Amino acid sequence: NSPPPPHVTQTKLAKLRLLWHTGMFRVMRLCSGPTFWKACTWFPPLFVTLRLLDYMGRAAAKGVLQNEKILGPHFAPDKRQRFSDEQFSLEGMEGMITEHGSQRASMEYMRSLQAMRPRKMGTLPLLIISRDPQKGAGGGLYSNAMGDPAREGQHQGFQMEQVALSEAGRRMVVQGAGHGSLLFVREHAIQTAKGIIETVEEARG
Repeated sequence: NSPPPPHVTQTKLAKLRLLWHTGMFRVMRLCSGPTFWKACTWFPPLFVTLRLLDYMGRAAAKGVLQNEKILGPHFAPDKRQRFSDEQFSLEGMEGMITEHGSQRASMEYMRSLQAMRPRKMGTLPLLIISRDPQKGAGGGLYSNAMGDPAREGQHQGFQMEQVALSEAGRRMVVQGAGHGSLLFVREHAIQTAKGIIETVEEARG
């Protein structure tokens, strides 16, 4: 789950667009569901198809299905279809890949700004909301998203630098939360919203 180098991100985007425009991504999505997997157990030669699709980039389709399965139930029933449609769209997948790939550059750019110097914000109330560092970016939802320990340490250090921007800065770690669950999982989102409201009220005096 560590941010990839820029050339890796561009390669992923190019492959995704090719798969999407040729219709292969839809095939990969269909072949990543439980129905096709059951068919493979009945007719083992079908596993060859899966290996071929894996080589072509089926991991992206599996990721979409994983998001739908894990995050979907946390949405209100009338919002789940919209979430699913946005997950399975070229724009949605491009956004996820680009956002993940830009994290390293974003951190380096922010560190270069004069505005990012300690106490630059004076005594303005500041809250940095963090996922659980013991759970990794995936929190309790994605067990395979722990990431690189060295980069995790850099990420935690950068967040403490942000806390130091204000004498009234503080950090709130949402226990058990991952990057996405801060917004999508009800109990984590409640803590996130509560922290934001408290900080706004503090700022208003």
